[in-house]
Amino acid sequence: MFNMFRNAILVFALAVMTMASSVAMDRDEFEQQMREVFSDPAMFTTITDQFDLPQAKKDVLVDYLLGVFGDDRFIDMFITEMAVQVDYNALNDPDKRDKVMAQAMAFGYQFSTSLVIKGMKRLPPEVATEYISMMGSLFDSLEPKYCRLFLTGVSTQEDEMDASLQLMKAFSTQELRYYFNISELSILSELRDYPMPQVLNDYQIEAAMKAFDVEFEEKLLAHPSSSRILNAFLEPNVARDEDFCDAGRFFFNVISDMEGMTGEWYRVSFIQTL
Repeated sequence: MFNMFRNAILVFALAVMTMASSVAMDRDEFEQQMREVFSDPAMFTTITDQFDLPQAKKDVLVDYLLGVFGDDRFIDMFITEMAVQVDYNALNDPDKRDKVMAQAMAFGYQFSTSLVIKGMKRLPPEVATEYISMMGSLFDSLEPKYCRLFLTGVSTQEDEMDASLQLMKAFSTQELRYYFNISELSILSELRDYPMPQVLNDYQIEAAMKAFDVEFEEKLLAHPSSSRILNAFLEPNVARDEDFCDAGRFFFNVISDMEGMTGEWYRVSFIQTL
């Protein structure tokens, strides 16, 4: 979900540059203009004002974006990579502008996704546990159709942005702040290359998987909505949207509730497979 803001910011920044410049730029000029755009806090406020969210949640987003884009390592890598991957000189060609915007969207998605996912693997086990637990509670608040989207995966960027907005609406302001704190911590940990991700050996992985299978089966047999949960996992094409809410809540709760070393190992393994 973190990626919708990168995408919106990229498109907005490129639009600003299009209006500000009508001549071809070399790479240094492009990077300088982008740095000027990203150094303006008002830009982040303008972006978040586009979303139908309470002001308190918009403030959370602004704080998050200022924190990430305020890091020199992030902004250096972000702009340098964008200069390579986005055909910025085509911005002034009306016939090519849509293609450039699509390039920017794709770049924003891949760049932010890579950093967040890699960085999450570096986080302490207790943070992973809290994150997974929060994901389970999310399915109590989501509209059923978004439960399906989150469990089966979103197929288009438009779907992702829509689902991300619904996720922000479902979170409380406190939960949203914590969610973005994890995102920021993940990004900065990856940029620092510290701490090192925990590496599990074959024994730990096998023991964790066996423990999960036992926990999953025992809790499923005792669950009042076991048939709906199975429908979502085994027959997703015929399952109802509500079944995915039950399944998502159940799945993440099983993982977060696992005890002992095998529980910790499984949560580490789960984060590493994202």
